[in-house]
Amino acid sequence: MNCQHKKSATPNKPPIEIRLQVLGAINAVEGRTIRERVKRVSERVFTDFNTQLQYRFTWRTISTWLYRYKKNGLTTMENKTRADKHEHRKV
Repeated sequence: MNCQHKKSATPNKPPIEIRLQVLGAINAVEGRTIRERVKRVSERVFTDFNTQLQYRFTWRTISTWLYRYKKNGLTTMENKTRADKHEHRKV
């Protein structure tokens, strides 16, 4: 996941509240297409008010969250782990 923040507690795992805040911002910004709105949202900084961490996400990350949410709701907003995790893989 691509996120940038100023203080580092859990850099690769923004809370679900932040993800929902990002998805809500897509409807609030101006733009003729969803892609335009997603790109505008990717320019914003989102603050977690509990931890004061600030996050910025790439347009591709936001787009992934949006389409996962549209397809299956909140349950798919979490990242999937590999099916072969902890197994040896031939490289």
